[in-house]
Amino acid sequence: MNPVQNRSISASAGTGKTFRLAHRYIGLMAAGVAPDRICALTFSRKAAGEIFDKIVEHLCAAVADDSKRAQTAATIAKEGLAAPSRADDYLRLLRILLDHGHRLRIGTLDSFILGVVRAFPLELGVPPETQPMDNDGGEAAAARLSILTRLFDPRSSREESRQEAFLSDFRMSQHGRETKKLLSVLDQLVKDYHVFYRTYGAQTWHWGDPDRIWPRADRWWEPGPDDAPPPDTLAESLRAMFGETGRPGQLGKNLSDVTDAALSHAIDRPWPQRKDKVALLLLQNAGNLQPPTLSYYGKEYVLPQPLWDGVRFALRHAINVEIGRALTQTQGLRTVLGRYDECYAAAQTHDGHFTFEDLSRLLGSGGPSPSRVPDAENRLYIDYRLDGRLDHWLMDEFQDTSDTQWGTLANLVDEVIQDDARSFFFVGDIKQSIYGWRGGNYRLFNDIQKRYQSCGTRAIANESIQTCHRSLPAVIDAVNQTFDHLEAWTPSLGRQAGLRPEAVEAFARAWTRHESARANEGTGFVSLLEYDPKKTGAEASVEADDNGEDGTGCPAQFEAVAAILKQVEPIQRGLTAAVLVRSNQAGRACVDALRRLLPDVPCVHEGKGGITDNPVVTLLLALVHYAAHPGDTVSLRHLQMSPLGGACSEIGYGALPVVVLQAFQARGFAATLREWGEKLGDLDPFSQRRLSEFLAGAESFDTLGVCDPDRFADHVEAYQTRANAAAGSVRVMTVHQAKGLGFDLVVIPFATRPDSFEKPKIPRLLAGRNWVLNPPCQQALEAADGPPLQACDAARADANFAQLCVLYVAMTRAQRAMFLIVPKKAKDPKSVSEADLLRERLQPDTAPGVGPDGFTQLYTCGDPDWFRRHHAQVAHAQENPAAPVRIGFTADITPREPSKEHLDGHTFPAQWLFNAEAGDVRAFGSAIHRLFQKIEWFEETDLERLIAEWRQESAESATLLGDVERQFRACLENGDVQSALSKPVFAGAGAAEVWREAPFNLLVKTGGQKQLISGRFDRLVVERDGTGLPGRATIIDFKSNRIATDQQVQEAARGYAGQMLDYTRAAAQLLGLSPEHVTATLLFTRLGRLQTFSA
Repeated sequence: MNPVQNRSISASAGTGKTFRLAHRYIGLMAAGVAPDRICALTFSRKAAGEIFDKIVEHLCAAVADDSKRAQTAATIAKEGLAAPSRADDYLRLLRILLDHGHRLRIGTLDSFILGVVRAFPLELGVPPETQPMDNDGGEAAAARLSILTRLFDPRSSREESRQEAFLSDFRMSQHGRETKKLLSVLDQLVKDYHVFYRTYGAQTWHWGDPDRIWPRADRWWEPGPDDAPPPDTLAESLRAMFGETGRPGQLGKNLSDVTDAALSHAIDRPWPQRKDKVALLLLQNAGNLQPPTLSYYGKEYVLPQPLWDGVRFALRHAINVEIGRALTQTQGLRTVLGRYDECYAAAQTHDGHFTFEDLSRLLGSGGPSPSRVPDAENRLYIDYRLDGRLDHWLMDEFQDTSDTQWGTLANLVDEVIQDDARSFFFVGDIKQSIYGWRGGNYRLFNDIQKRYQSCGTRAIANESIQTCHRSLPAVIDAVNQTFDHLEAWTPSLGRQAGLRPEAVEAFARAWTRHESARANEGTGFVSLLEYDPKKTGAEASVEADDNGEDGTGCPAQFEAVAAILKQVEPIQRGLTAAVLVRSNQAGRACVDALRRLLPDVPCVHEGKGGITDNPVVTLLLALVHYAAHPGDTVSLRHLQMSPLGGACSEIGYGALPVVVLQAFQARGFAATLREWGEKLGDLDPFSQRRLSEFLAGAESFDTLGVCDPDRFADHVEAYQTRANAAAGSVRVMTVHQAKGLGFDLVVIPFATRPDSFEKPKIPRLLAGRNWVLNPPCQQALEAADGPPLQACDAARADANFAQLCVLYVAMTRAQRAMFLIVPKKAKDPKSVSEADLLRERLQPDTAPGVGPDGFTQLYTCGDPDWFRRHHAQVAHAQENPAAPVRIGFTADITPREPSKEHLDGHTFPAQWLFNAEAGDVRAFGSAIHRLFQKIEWFEETDLERLIAEWRQESAESATLLGDVERQFRACLENGDVQSALSKPVFAGAGAAEVWREAPFNLLVKTGGQKQLISGRFDRLVVERDGTGLPGRATIIDFKSNRIATDQQVQEAARGYAGQMLDYTRAAAQLLGLSPEHVTATLLFTRLGRLQTFSA
C-alpha cells in the first residue's frame, strides 16, 4: 500500500464533512486496510452511528447504482487512494465491514478513552469494568452532593477539625458576601470551578497573589507610608468650589457624592456602583497624579491639585478594598476547591466513580501515555492490549476537541504522522465551535497543522469546502449577508458596544463566502420578524430571568413562532420543523406556549429536565425518606394522605421502614419501587412517563452497588432525562442539540434580554501567565488595569466568538426556510446583541411589511409562498391499522459473566480473594493468557521473539515469568496443541481468521428471565467458505488450573461445561451459524491437554 496523505478538511455547515470521512474510510478498506485497524471518532453516539450508517449507505449505493458508484470512486480519489470500479468490489467491502462489526472502532472519543482505561486498569488505578458518569449528569451531581454531605456529617467526630477548617476556607472564599444556603452555594461553586481547579490548581499557579498579578510599581491604589487621609471638609470644599446652583452646582454635588461613597466603602459593603459620566471619568483617571479635565454639559472644569489629591485618595481606598476582597476570595476558593479535590480523590478510590473528564486526565499530560513505540517513556502498549492495532485515525468535529482530550491522543498521532504506513485525518469547522464552555479549543485545529508543517510529505494537507448541500439559496444568501465582511460592521451604538475585534478577526479567518449546491431545486425563503416584547395580560407576570433566558411568563416571541407554524402547517405538509432556542428553560417555555396556542400541533421539547415535577415521583421519594428517617413527619403525612396510605396501613407505619429497607437490600431500589408504583393503579400519560423515568433512574442507581436511601434520593433529585425525537412533530431544542441536523423549516426566536456583545457571560475566574484571580467588579477592574483586565478582555473576545458561532450554527440548520424572530428595538438602547446584528446586517430593499398574524416583517429573501408548493398530505384510512405501540418499563435484565462462575455453580469463598496463593494464581493466569494471546498462527510465529516482547511488557516478577515461560514451552511441545493453534487447512477456496481476546455480549432468555451474558473469547478461529461467509468456528479457552491427573482434567472440564455452552451460543449468534458448527475446546496449559465440547 502506498503512503496515505495526512489530511485536514475545513468544511462549512452542510458541505459534507461526514460524507468525506465516510469515503476516506471506504478508500482505506479498498486499499487493503482491515476495518479493525481504522479508528473513526466523533463526539456523540448519534454522530458515531451516522458515520457507520453513511459508510454502509455509500457502499450499498455503489453496489446498486452506477452513477453513485462513480461518485464514490471520484470522492475516494480525492484522498489519493485507488478506488474500486466494479460493483462486486464494493459488495466485498460491505461484507468485510459487516463481518468485522464486533471489532469496528467507530465511536465517540469518550468511548475510545474508556476502552484504553479498561485495557490498563491496574496501571491507571481504576476498577477493571468502570462505568463512568456523565460529567453533567445526575449521577455526577449526586456523587458531588454525597462528598459535600460527608464533609459536614456530624457523626464523624474525627473530622470535626477538618470541617471547621473547610468552613473557615469557605467563609474566606465568600469574603464580604453573606449566604444562608451553604450546601447549594458550595455545590454550585464546585460544579463551576472544580474542573478549572484541576487545570490550574498546581503549586506553580499563584491564586490571589498580588505580586504575581501586578508589578508592585503598578499597584498605585495601595496606601503608601506618606499617604494622609483627606480632611473631613473635603466634600464640603467640593460643593463650595462649584457653588450650589445650576450645572456647576450639580457637578459639585456629584463629585461630593462619589467621594463620600468611595471613602465609606468597606469589605462588608457592595461596590458603590455609579454609571454617571462624572464617576466613570474619575475612575478612569484614578491612577493619574495630575487632576483630569472634567467635561460637563459643554464646559470644562479642572480640580485644584489639593482637592484632586483628596478625591484620588477616596477612589484608591475603594479600589484597594475591592481588589483586596477579590484577592482574599481567590485564595479562599483555592483552598476550598483543594480540600474538595482531596475528598473527591478519596471518593474515587473508595467508590470507583469517575467522569469522562477524570478518565481523560488519567491519560493526559504527565500520566501514562498510549503508545506503540517500544522505547516511549511511561508507555501503555496500546498495540498489544487493545483488540486491534490502530493504523489510521479519522476524527470528526475536531474543533470541539478539548486540550485534555487531545492530551490522550497527541502521542499516538505524533507516531502516526511519522509513519508512512499510517495516516491521520480530521475534519471540522472552526465557525461551529460552540462547545468552548466545556473545554473545546478551536485553536487546536490550526495548531496541529502548524506543528507538522515541516514534516515534508508527511505534513498535513489542508482542504477547504464551502459549497453547501443542505440549504437552498435564500438561506445561504442570508448567512452570507450576515457574516460576510463582518469586520466592516459598525453597530449603531458604536464599535465599543459591538463585537471585540479579536473575535471578529478569529471568525473572519475561518470564513469564506458560501455557495448553495441546490440552486436548481428552488430559492427557499428567509424572513426577519419583529415582535413587541411589552407584557400583556396575566401571562406576562414574569419577564426573562437575569441570565437572559426566556421565562415562561413572556411568550411574545413564542406567539410569533405559533403564528408561523399556523401559516406554514409543516406537519400537515410533510415538512420537518424545528424551533431553536438558547436554553432548556426557554425550550420548556416554548413548548408550553405552543401547546396552549396550537393544541392540535404536536410538539416536543428535546432538552434535558428533571423528573421531580410530578406527584408520583415525590410520593415514592416520600416513601424512601420515611423508610430512612421514621421521624420525618412530613413524609409520614404525605404517605397517609396519598393513594399508598392503605397499603402502608396494612403493613403498619411502625413496621414500614424495616420492610422497605429490607426490600431495598434484598431486591434493589428499582424492583421494590416498581412494586409500590403498581399500587397506584391507572395513571395519566404524563405520570406514567415520569414513573418509567423514575424507575430507569432507580435502575441506574442500583448498578452502583450502593444501598443508601439518602444517596438514592439525591440521585433522583439530580437525575435528568431527555425527550426523544418524535416523527411528525415540531421539535423544540437548543442550538447545541441541533448541531449536525437539518430541517425544512427552522424558526429562531431571540430573547427579550439576551447577553450583549459588550458584556457576554465570561468565566468567573481569570488565569494569566502563572496567576489566577477571581476579579473584582468591572469598574474596579478597569480602573486597576493591567494583566487581569487584559485577561478579562480576552475572555470576552472568546465569548463574542462563541456568540457568533452559535448564531452561525443556528442559521445553517435550515434546508428550505428560516424565520428569525427579534424583539422590537428599544427607544433608548443600551447594548448590542445578535438581534441587532441581524437587524443591521439584513438590510431589506423595501420598507418593512406585514408577516404572519400581523407581526412586522423587517426583511425577506426568496419565495414567500415556498410552503404552498408542498401539498398537504391526505390521510387514508388503513384496512388493517397497525396496533399501537405500547411503551412501558422493561423487565429487569440480569447480567452474567460465565468466566467468573465457579465449577458446578459454587462461588469462591470471600477470603480466597485475599489469599497470597490466590494472588499468585491470578497473576500466573493473566501472564500466560497474554503469552498465548500473542500467537496468531503457530506455524508463522517466531517464539523467541514473541517471548522476548512478552517479557519486556510484563510487570510480574522474574520468578513468576520464568514459571509461565516453562509451562508455555512445555505445552507447545504437544502436537495436538500445535495443530489447534495452526491455520486450518482448506480443500477449496476458503479462508480463516483468528480473533484474540474478543469481547462479546449476548442477550438470552432462560426460564422467562432475560440475561445479559458477557465474556471474552480467548481465541476464536473463524473458517469462511469461498463466498466469504462463516462456515465453522472453533473456540479455544486457556485454563491454567493446577491439575495433574486425567481425572482432575475431566472434573474441571465438567465444571466449565456451562461456560463453554454459553460461549458456543454467543459465537453462533455473532457469526450467524448453528451451534452444531461451533466447537469449544479447553486448553489446560499445565498438562498441555485439550478437552473438546460440541453442541
